[in-house]
Amino acid sequence: MCSSDLLGVGLHLVDAAGTIVRGLRFDRFATTVISHGAVIDESGGVRFEQDIFTQNASSGLSVVRSAGTTIDHCTFADNGQLGLHAFDASGLVVRSSRLSHNNVEQFDPKMEAGGAKFSSVHDVVLDGVMADTNLGNGIWFDRSEEHTSELQSPCNLVCRLLL
Repeated sequence: MCSSDLLGVGLHLVDAAGTIVRGLRFDRFATTVISHGAVIDESGGVRFEQDIFTQNASSGLSVVRSAGTTIDHCTFADNGQLGLHAFDASGLVVRSSRLSHNNVEQFDPKMEAGGAKFSSVHDVVLDGVMADTNLGNGIWFDRSEEHTSELQSPCNLVCRLLL
């Protein structure tokens, strides 16, 4: 099921495994910190390809309680808090994507702000992910990461693994 709602979310995916979201731009959604992303994937098994997530109030994309999501050649830029957010996700693959100039609303970087935050995730692969000029952590892993690989993913100076 794919839907848009009145809470500032552009696309909410539930029970939509096998869906491909390709070549779309999600910008200027008034997402709240509670709803997280302009796009929310609670389905798993979704592919995001060549999409742009920009100038959203909180996060561009939020992957929550899902398995097997792939993000390929996507851009996350100028979002209010985070470019990409993932919580309780497994088998997430982020490939050839860019996280740039996120946290423009200057949220506290010690809490949750910057390029990407991955919390309670398992079996995550980052390959060719560029994180630069984010205000806060470029790429942040927090709480119980297992079997996580970061392959050739340069990031700004505040890119770190926080457990």
